[in-house]
Amino acid sequence: MSYYTQQQILAAKRADIKSFLESHGETLTRKGNEYLWEKHQVWINGSSWYSHYEEVGGHAIDFVKRFYGLPFRDAVRELTGESTSDCAPIPSDRTERKPKEQTPLKRGQERHPEQTAQKNKTPRGRAILFRGRSYIEGGP
Repeated sequence: MSYYTQQQILAAKRADIKSFLESHGETLTRKGNEYLWEKHQVWINGSSWYSHYEEVGGHAIDFVKRFYGLPFRDAVRELTGESTSDCAPIPSDRTERKPKEQTPLKRGQERHPEQTAQKNKTPRGRAILFRGRSYIEGGP
């Protein structure tokens, strides 16, 4: 069992996530001062990261633990460069979803009236948006 000093843990927390990902063959897209790791839709800025989708973020050790599935000791070892193993990220669970298949309609056949009415109904959030917009513009 290996233990790490506070300096080693602090160095791992401050490790540059962009460099770590690039050393593992991942591609990042620069967006202003930050980088986007499109595989998991994670924003990276130095040693910190944030996922707007999951509303979670943290430092470099948290990143490696979450996206590479490594325990704390292995994450510190990877970030400090002591490991020679080749770790791979966990696949993203947000894949392209296929739309539900609908049975084709026969000539003259209509969908159920409830389905048609529900499809044409304006979402509640959209109505609120229109009310707020008219308030800002000074309308009725």
